[in-house]
Amino acid sequence: MASTCDPGPIFSLLPSQNPCADQRFFDPLKPMLSPQPNWLSPLSTYLDPWNGPIVAPAPTVPSANPDISQLFTNTKLQPQTGITEDQFKTIAEQLKVEVAVIKAFAKVETGGAPFDHLGRPAILYERQWFHTLTKGKYDTTHPHISDPNAYHPNPKKKPRPKHAKKGAPAPAPSAPFNPVQADPKDDYYGNDSTQYPRLKEAYDLDGVAALESASWGRFQVLGVNHKSSGFPTVQAFVLAMMRSEYCHLEAFAGFVRRTKGLQTACQKKDWVSMARLYNGPKYQKYHYDTKLKEAYDEITK
Repeated sequence: MASTCDPGPIFSLLPSQNPCADQRFFDPLKPMLSPQPNWLSPLSTYLDPWNGPIVAPAPTVPSANPDISQLFTNTKLQPQTGITEDQFKTIAEQLKVEVAVIKAFAKVETGGAPFDHLGRPAILYERQWFHTLTKGKYDTTHPHISDPNAYHPNPKKKPRPKHAKKGAPAPAPSAPFNPVQADPKDDYYGNDSTQYPRLKEAYDLDGVAALESASWGRFQVLGVNHKSSGFPTVQAFVLAMMRSEYCHLEAFAGFVRRTKGLQTACQKKDWVSMARLYNGPKYQKYHYDTKLKEAYDEITK
């Protein structure tokens, strides 16, 4: 939440070995890697008895700007969910931090809800970032998605309901967000149903700025930080967020490693520095340092 970067040890794998970086064989609707051709197979595999040798096709170069339009089609995506304890431990060992510290970030940022009901990455659209990245170009025409003032939590918003007891009626669905009817003075973050419609409206105006103006996935890494997270473009970053929850973890790890002082703060459990470097200078307004400490204490008790 926060030139191509040196990926470092976490991202040192070749694209074909790193499922979060390899875009050649990925379909967000069927999240699995297709088998790669084995050019070391017997020569007969590549011989055509009638026309002679078959020339093996050149490997496809991963695109830095993949198509992420599935986000806006209301199509049910099928990301790979879940992070195993071994995966948490591997990243924790690489960062030299406690697993509980990493889990505390996840708990504070999304409460363990990395995807929405359509399988899209959980996001929070930040209109002040869109304002900054587009130099205020759309402030007058689209103040509800471009404004120097950030959204803030609705003080009247009811807390998320807990899991209903068996036999209880299902809660009524939230009213969909209508950007056309949005009140420009309404500067609340809104509920989950407001995020993708806002993002889509911004995306139609400036795709890159829109994607960079949202925080993504289980750890809510801000799109503008895609290079710090190990991705050359924001589109490649978003595709990884669409792919799997483990990719969310790797993006978080990359951001921690490349943000000066953040890894050390995590190692020392310096909650104030962790909150300031991860959530920005306004961390005190939302008590992120206290929330991180409380989440850590709850996880380790």
